[in-house]
Amino acid sequence: MAERKRLSIAARMAGAFLTVALVPLVIAAVVGVTGFDSAMKVEAANVIDVHMQTAGDVMSERLTAMVASLQTYAGGARATAIKDMSVADLQRLAKDMHVTYVYSVDAGGSVIRSSTGKLTGSRTIDPVVRNAAGGQYGSSWVVVPQSEIEQAELAKSVGIAVKKTDKGTTSKTAVDGALALEAAIPFGSGSARGALVAVDVINNSTTYVDSIGSRVGGVATIFQDEVRVSTSVRDAEGARAVGTVVSDEVRTKALEKNTGYRGEAFVVNRDLYTAYEPIRGPSGRTIGMLFVGLPKDRYVDALVAFELKLAISLAVGLALAGFAAVATSRLIARPLAAIASAAESVAAGDIATRVPAEGDREIAALGTSFNAMSDGLSALIRRVRDSVSHLRSASGDIAGASDHQAEMAGQQASAVAETTATLEEMTASYRAVAASAETVMRLAEDTLEAAQTGQGGLGETISSAGRLRESAESMAGAVSALQKATFDIGEVLAFIDTIAEQTKILSLNAAIEAARAGAAGKGFGVVSAEIRKLAESVSASTNRIDALIGSIQRAATELSRDADEQARLAAESVEQTERSGYAFGTIVDQASSTAGAAREIASAASQQRSASEQVLSAMHQVSTAATETATAAKQVASAVREIDVQARALEEGMRGFRV
Repeated sequence: MAERKRLSIAARMAGAFLTVALVPLVIAAVVGVTGFDSAMKVEAANVIDVHMQTAGDVMSERLTAMVASLQTYAGGARATAIKDMSVADLQRLAKDMHVTYVYSVDAGGSVIRSSTGKLTGSRTIDPVVRNAAGGQYGSSWVVVPQSEIEQAELAKSVGIAVKKTDKGTTSKTAVDGALALEAAIPFGSGSARGALVAVDVINNSTTYVDSIGSRVGGVATIFQDEVRVSTSVRDAEGARAVGTVVSDEVRTKALEKNTGYRGEAFVVNRDLYTAYEPIRGPSGRTIGMLFVGLPKDRYVDALVAFELKLAISLAVGLALAGFAAVATSRLIARPLAAIASAAESVAAGDIATRVPAEGDREIAALGTSFNAMSDGLSALIRRVRDSVSHLRSASGDIAGASDHQAEMAGQQASAVAETTATLEEMTASYRAVAASAETVMRLAEDTLEAAQTGQGGLGETISSAGRLRESAESMAGAVSALQKATFDIGEVLAFIDTIAEQTKILSLNAAIEAARAGAAGKGFGVVSAEIRKLAESVSASTNRIDALIGSIQRAATELSRDADEQARLAAESVEQTERSGYAFGTIVDQASSTAGAAREIASAASQQRSASEQVLSAMHQVSTAATETATAAKQVASAVREIDVQARALEEGMRGFRV
């Protein structure tokens, strides 16, 4: 998956600046819109309260006007008795007052006449009528009974069927009776006393709601219970929404709890800012509601206009902030981009790259620190290059010394092998000398035994003396060979000692070179120390062997003298045997001495054989040590060459940096 391309530092800084600038602007916009919306709602609530007050005043003024009209009529009436009022008089009064109908009652509350000519019966159930018949003025909202509506033949004109309404429920199918404004005044005196009653039915009337709407600039509705019986609110078809039902929420608060309602409400088919106030009858029972409402559109439009202005201001502020952010980010990011580019060059190996120390204080300090870092890297790489060069030179010297030491160790091993072969031959000679010495010893003993056996066999003695002379001569030859062999061994040991001294000198030089190589030559230093110890051991062994050989040489010299003396005596014995028999005793004595000397020679020869075998064993050890020395030298040379390879690789890596 391809790596997503990252934005430049200038773009990221501009984005950060824009974010910092945008957040307060957005918060201010949200707070402004919220505050404006709250202010609009508060204003709507205040306006709706004023409108409700106006609507209440309109209805109160109407009731007051109705009472005043009745009083005016009563003051100028031609009839002085309630019973003298004709239907025509009442019809004119109803027309003048702009009410639905007018009727008169006697002091007992029974209807005398009405403007409709149809009303009959008692009206004492109506508190307003009852009080007026008793002499009190009064006016109130009332619900005209359905029976009275039907008597007045108004059922068709004021009857209202209940309609299905969204968010409003009711069990009614039609409005029972009719909501009306009623005013009554006492009339006449004495037996002619009665009352005049004016009734203005609200149901299906538009007079009051239109009057309220024109004065407040909104809509108005008069409810009988929960049903709209007079309204300026229109449904989806544009008709007045008479017969529709108030929402359940409003009905619960305004009708059932008699607390009224203020706030947003769903009215027929739209949301309005509304106010509902209960309408109470003369007995104090709630019989309906008075409603005024304001369309939310005007406030929504104001809010939209405010939001539009705010959005324009926000866009302008954002543009200015963006311009400032881009300019500032470029000013700050330019030196940072230069440092980033220089860092990429350094990463690519160009350590000589430098950046100008420009920009604000911190950025200039960053540039200065970057240049100082580059200078430090350059110096470090130069030192590494010098160290690698010295390391390669030292490793070359060590490798040469190791090769030379390996060669010398090989030569030493060859020389030791030759010396060992020589010593093996010398040992064989020592064995022969020992065997000859034993033979001489046996012969001397035999001679002594023969001399002691008797002097009678002089001829046999002469023959034995001859054999003795021959043995003495043979022994002299063997002793001479022994002397020559010991001298040869001495020369070989001198050569071995010289090699050991050279090995010590080489190991000392190798230790010095290993110390110069430091940690890389530590292992080689250990090997050179072991080689020096081995050379010292070889030198000590050769010294011991040389001492032994000296002893052998001295014994051989004595043996040679004894052999020569024995040969001379044997010759004299042969010569004198014939001249004198009396000398036989002397021969016996000398033979005894000869036997002792032979024993000593045999013992010395045995010792020489043991010493030569020890020297041979030591030489085998020297050969093994020389072989191990050569192997160790080769290993050291191989390790030094590996160090040289690594140093060469490091040197190649350093060439990628330009300082």
